[in-house]
Amino acid sequence: MKKPEIPNIDLGLDRRKVILGTALLMEGLTSDFIAALLGIKDRQNSRTLGNKGTALSFSQKIDLLIDLGALDDEMRSKFLSFMEVRNQFMHNADAVTYEKCFSYIEGKEKWILKKYPQAEKSKEEELEKASEALASEVLGATVKIIEALKSKIEINVKAEVSRQSNDAFAKTIPEVQTILDEYIEELKGQGGEFKIDRFKNLGTEVGKIIYQLWGKNFQTIIANEEAEKNAKAQN
Repeated sequence: MKKPEIPNIDLGLDRRKVILGTALLMEGLTSDFIAALLGIKDRQNSRTLGNKGTALSFSQKIDLLIDLGALDDEMRSKFLSFMEVRNQFMHNADAVTYEKCFSYIEGKEKWILKKYPQAEKSKEEELEKASEALASEVLGATVKIIEALKSKIEINVKAEVSRQSNDAFAKTIPEVQTILDEYIEELKGQGGEFKIDRFKNLGTEVGKIIYQLWGKNFQTIIANEEAEKNAKAQN
């Protein structure tokens, strides 16, 4: 039986590649960042961030990135406009050229040529170059947002560790005082003359006690707070 011939249809794939390629990069960067943020180790097999049918859509991932990154109105408008162009090239078989792509997005042709004015020979070339400029800008903004959020998270983590350390130290001080008071009382109970040898290496020993108690208290605080978070998450 003769196989049916597949018609040679021009889908304009070559024209779509810059927009779709940029979208793929943005989605990969966004997925990796969200996975790291949520502690998802196996991102590729994640139900929400991997390649399964249950995964968040590209639009949902970008919406989450926008919510986290606090973009200004102008950059949000550019992200949403890029998404509109991307969606046409991704889902509309008739969007074989930039002109046709923008014909399906009301008011967007005028907007993009105003934002990214071009001096090309044809409308198609103007729209193509303007779209590439938009794609470049939103990709760069995605990278900047992720870097800014990483820095913010690092600062928050350092602040959290500093607070936990201070709490542990605050708990350690009275414990050390109690130990020293008991040691002094023990020396008093032994009677006899005051001998300096009894306090030999006392500073070193006190330092060891402080470090050991602080470490123990620090780990206890972390474990208790983690247990509280897990308990709240389950309720």
